[in-house]
Amino acid sequence: MNFRQKYNLVKELAITGFKLRNEGTFLGFFWYLLNPLLMLAVLYFVFSSGTNIEHYALYILIGLVQWNFLRTATMDGMRSILDRDYMLRVLNFPKETLILSSVLKSLISHFFEIFVLFIFILIAGLISETIFFFPILLALQILFLTGLNLALSPLIVYFKDLESIWNFILTIGWFATPIFYSISIVPKAIQPLYILNPMTQLIILSRDVLIYNSLPSFYSIIYLLLFDLVLIAAGIIIFRKISDKIPELI
Repeated sequence: MNFRQKYNLVKELAITGFKLRNEGTFLGFFWYLLNPLLMLAVLYFVFSSGTNIEHYALYILIGLVQWNFLRTATMDGMRSILDRDYMLRVLNFPKETLILSSVLKSLISHFFEIFVLFIFILIAGLISETIFFFPILLALQILFLTGLNLALSPLIVYFKDLESIWNFILTIGWFATPIFYSISIVPKAIQPLYILNPMTQLIILSRDVLIYNSLPSFYSIIYLLLFDLVLIAAGIIIFRKISDKIPELI
């Protein structure tokens, strides 16, 4: 299977999966618009009175949109092989296309949330030239999620409890990432640990370019790129070691 055939397969799997996810729901695609807005309303109502963060609603919304992409992409991605075991039994095709299509499917959903985010930014009058750096940050997050899913999707075939473990990790990560609070309130002794979290870096950089009209830190971009490349390399190694045994295990 050549590159073009793989690309077309990934695209078709992603589009089909996206349509099936919303099939039979009353609001359909509008859930992608409502989900971040409802969570934003709750967090803003609870925490806004105790903070002096500028443009706090947008501050929260950026964190929510970035985190939702991580949660959706990894929870779907880790089951991308397991949920299509019937295909692997009867068809011979590259298994990595299932992983890539799950990331693309989540990216399509993510675009709906980005659309909502940009409407709020436009209403707030914060559009500036720094917004053009956002696609770079989006690309870095896509690489990050691809690396994670390359590792998680074959591992869950071996360890069925991985889904529950990962869900617990995401819950801890939600509170350990400055989504609705500023990193400045974190004790200085552990702030370096926060900065090492790639999601913290992505959220801070996204706020810089979308809210505060600041150029993203060059060193943070390099850190994220290197982190992504190492993660993808590790994911490929794990995937190759396990992928041949997947049809037997499922």
